[in-house]
Amino acid sequence: NSTTEFLNYVTALGVVEGAAVYILGALGSPVAAATAFALPRRGRVLVVGGAGIALHLGGELCAWFSAARATADSHDASLRA
Repeated sequence: NSTTEFLNYVTALGVVEGAAVYILGALGSPVAAATAFALPRRGRVLVVGGAGIALHLGGELCAWFSAARATADSHDASLRA
C-alpha cells in the first residue's frame, strides 16, 4: 500500500538524518552544514512520495466515479426499457 510506504518514510525521520550528520561530522563538516545537507533530501522524498500518493488516489477516485456513472447509466437504461 502506497500510504504505508509514505508513513514508513515519516516514521524513519531522524534516523537517516542523524546518520548523515554523524558521518559528515566525522569527516570534518560542521553540524549545521551536515543538517542542511540531510533535511532537504528527506523533504524531497516526502514531496515526491506525497505526489505519488495523490496521483494514485486521484486515479482510483476517477475509476470509482467512472464505475458509478456506468452503473447509474445502465440502471437508467433498464428503467426506460
